[in-house]
Amino acid sequence: MVQNLPFENRPLIEYLPNVLRDVQEFKVLTDVEEYEITKLWEYLKNALDDQFILSLTEYGLMRWEKILKIIPKFGSTMEERRTIILTRLKAQFPFRLHEMLNELCGPDNFKIELDAKHYTIRVRMELRDGIKADPVAHLLRRICPANLICEVTHDTLVSASIHYIGAILESKSYTFNVKKIYL
Repeated sequence: MVQNLPFENRPLIEYLPNVLRDVQEFKVLTDVEEYEITKLWEYLKNALDDQFILSLTEYGLMRWEKILKIIPKFGSTMEERRTIILTRLKAQFPFRLHEMLNELCGPDNFKIELDAKHYTIRVRMELRDGIKADPVAHLLRRICPANLICEVTHDTLVSASIHYIGAILESKSYTFNVKKIYL
């Protein structure tokens, strides 16, 4: 996010020469215009924030979702929506799965297992703030070959998305909580 823009918090009266600052008409005029200028700075700051995925405002999120044809889930936070947009954009370019997961989940917060015999790829994610299994599962569905079964599991909430494409046209998704049992 853009933090400090030049002159952002400076009152308009300070732009006037010292001779005019004491004139009552100019005091009233600058007081009235202060609200408009403040709004203008806010719009400028939002426009700059919307230039980068990680600092998108609500307006920027809606624009990217429209461009990428994403329908956000009800109750999704802005951070979750940013992650989904970033994931969708990353899936459009030539990729290296390990690098993409490093950026999404953080370095060494996941494990990738490829079972070539059974045409299965498994990604196990470690618990981390703001990272959910759904964006990673969506990424795998978009970039992995159609004959590969993709499974994504999360440390506390296991959300396995299994997709069979090819001879069998079927899609299953299971979500359940994992409880640790101490003996």
